[in-house]
Amino acid sequence: MIHPPEPYTPDGRPSVYLAGRAVDGDEWREQAATLLATSGYDGTVLDPFPRHPAAGTGRFAAWAPLGWQSTTIRCADVVLFWEPAGPITVADLYSRQVLSGRGSLVVGWGPDTAWRSGMPGRLHHELPWLTVHTTLAATVAAALQQLAALRAA
Repeated sequence: MIHPPEPYTPDGRPSVYLAGRAVDGDEWREQAATLLATSGYDGTVLDPFPRHPAAGTGRFAAWAPLGWQSTTIRCADVVLFWEPAGPITVADLYSRQVLSGRGSLVVGWGPDTAWRSGMPGRLHHELPWLTVHTTLAATVAAALQQLAALRAA
């Protein structure tokens, strides 16, 4: 797994960028990486949070400046978006052409939090073609399917 500020240069291997929920624990990122690995994924996992933030900087130090995230997300083959903050956040990836070219997006929202937020319905309203997966495992499986489709193309 690559974290900021480690540089990332695409090397021909597949890459998955872990976007999404940043509060209430980041354990989902480790779980996603484990699910990818146990599925035989041998590519790069890009995690936008620093592994070991510098002392006194706090866990959100990676967001200042945004250079690593904005550059690296554009290099990813698949952006795995787990429990995004809102439909606009997801739609921005399309409207700002972050996913232009070969990149694709998969979105998931856990069943325990989805009903409280109403987010899957809002995402469907904004992006009706986008499937919102209901477990992290299903979201990772969809990311692997996207990677397979990209390799086959």
